[in-house]
Amino acid sequence: GNITSGGNTTTEDCSSLPDFVSRGRVSVRDNIGNQGTVSPQIAWLASIVPKKWPSLYPSSTYRSAERNSQVGGSATSRHLAGEAIDFFGSGIGGPDANALVAWARQDVCGIGISQVIYQKTGYNKSGSTFNATGHDDHVHIGR
Repeated sequence: GNITSGGNTTTEDCSSLPDFVSRGRVSVRDNIGNQGTVSPQIAWLASIVPKKWPSLYPSSTYRSAERNSQVGGSATSRHLAGEAIDFFGSGIGGPDANALVAWARQDVCGIGISQVIYQKTGYNKSGSTFNATGHDDHVHIGR
């Protein structure tokens, strides 16, 4: 599942992934306190991205249907299944966000990334693009 285009993935990037996968799904609460879980691959992204790009931080992962509705999320959002993550920070609009998009589009470490959305463009695993709105202030990565 290659999503195509640039970015650098190193052996070091992938070295911590098996530890996350061995732990299984991670219990979390959304912004309004509803409990859910995220996949170990999403938890791993939350850990590794700020190490690679300190100007970016993880925000929304799991969302309950109630929270998803509050933020205007899609009814089919991968956040509902704990299979998506958004990154915010001072790096948005600059080279760090662009590097994250290129890196994630490779389906980094084979974790099953199926969509990357940033600014007005979405990328899916076939390499095609789609128009997206509401992502000017963050990078969305979904499985």
